[in-house]
Amino acid sequence: FTANATAALKLVGESFPFREGGCYVLGADSHNSVNGIRRFATQAGANVHYLRSQSHGGLDIEETHVRTRSSLRSCSQF
Repeated sequence: FTANATAALKLVGESFPFREGGCYVLGADSHNSVNGIRRFATQAGANVHYLRSQSHGGLDIEETHVRTRSSLRSCSQF
């Protein structure tokens, strides 16, 4: 267990096997601690891609599928 969501997400960022050429894909309106994981990703050489949010929040599922496939083509698998 962790003290809170921020501490849990920090553990994820520290332990996830990000690497050169890998990807970290997240929603543009993600929790600040989710955005903080990008530091671990970029330090390891991974690319960071943001998915746009709709005006009322959330993601457009179709756009997310298209953009994610496009973004991931340029990324290696871990």
